[in-house]
Amino acid sequence: MPQNKSTKFMDTVIFTLYNYASNQREEYLLLKLFESALREEIKSKVDHIQEIVTGNPTVIKMVLSFYRGARGQNALRQLLGPVVKEIIEDKNLGINTNPVDIYKAWVNQLETATGEASKLPYEVTPEQALAHEEVRTKLESSNQVLRTVTDKVLSSIMSSLDSIPYGMRYIAKVLKDTLHEKFPDATEDELLKIVGTLLYYRYMNPAIVAPDGFDIIDMTAGGQVHSEQRRNLASVAKMLQHAAANKLFEDESDHLTPMNSYISQTYQRFR
Repeated sequence: MPQNKSTKFMDTVIFTLYNYASNQREEYLLLKLFESALREEIKSKVDHIQEIVTGNPTVIKMVLSFYRGARGQNALRQLLGPVVKEIIEDKNLGINTNPVDIYKAWVNQLETATGEASKLPYEVTPEQALAHEEVRTKLESSNQVLRTVTDKVLSSIMSSLDSIPYGMRYIAKVLKDTLHEKFPDATEDELLKIVGTLLYYRYMNPAIVAPDGFDIIDMTAGGQVHSEQRRNLASVAKMLQHAAANKLFEDESDHLTPMNSYISQTYQRFR
């Protein structure tokens, strides 16, 4: 049986066994199962602290499946729905941090304004695109908008932390405590980055990128999230992902290194 099907099968069996935590007793027992399984996973299978992130343990997938499913859908709606809806409905919002895309849009704009084909090459590298002052200016403007919108989303999350299901928060605590027991030399920063990865990247991020797929916003019949709206959401989600793990931009994202000080500041808010 393929892994994704076996995981879904296991979810169905276990959630049914515990009656989808329909009352407090069953919810308590399911949560204790999650806790025991996570502790055992870390104790017997995790040899390096980062493996809990890269290994994608079955118990973590099960916890996310439960608290992002019907049981936790209202929580995600309360947590993210209003601010995501605001981003989608802002017709003037256009976040683009890709220098090549910005360059091509600028060339098209020049051609439209003059009615003539531009003498500038259409296919360029990010470095060649950034050689043009107009591209650098537009990128900085887009970065500023991105910072503003990211702040808005993070403030919304921080003001609604009580909306995160208790079970999700409890498992995050179990994860941190158990990793600390297994790896006593790990710094607080290392532990918090892993917890941030669970709570933000694994739990919230997918719902920000694809709000229609997780039903956190109401869509009109036949309505859809358009490509520019999805790009705006993906840009914000990427910033929050980096901030939650305090992961700075470098190498292929070299053009975003001016955002690194913002990433570090935002990480402190995540703590």
